Amino acid sequence: NALEGYGLWKRGQKTAAIPVLEAAQRRISGGEPHRGVPSWYSSNVRLRWWLGNLMLEVGRPDDAERYFKSIAADPLAALRLARVHENLGEFEKARSSYEFALLSLQDADPELQPRIMEARQALARLPKPIRRERS
Repeated sequence: NALEGYGLWKRGQKTAAIPVLEAAQRRISGGEPHRGVPSWYSSNVRLRWWLGNLMLEVGRPDDAERYFKSIAADPLAALRLARVHENLGEFEKARSSYEFALLSLQDADPELQPRIMEARQALARLPKPIRRERS
């Protein structure tokens, strides 16, 4: 079912893909652990990644936020979540997610350097937080 939904999405049938992928994401369970991680976990993360990206493509950033937030321990998902927050005008949440991603990716492989640069540029363009003086 997950691959069916993915196929619909990639063939341009985005709104038809959403319920198929959501149903697959809810149903996924079971399987043997691999290195202490249940096999369903990786599939579930992949489905949430797909759903988050699909929700962005169809203009549903609030729904995308839900999926990326559920996997935000992954620095690449944190980057997507930061962009969602930035686009929603939630600049402090965006700042927090960008900073987490940058900290997590500080020793990343060279192929991730463009994403790191994008995150640094995004942090620089965010409005500066307002600091209130104590009275």
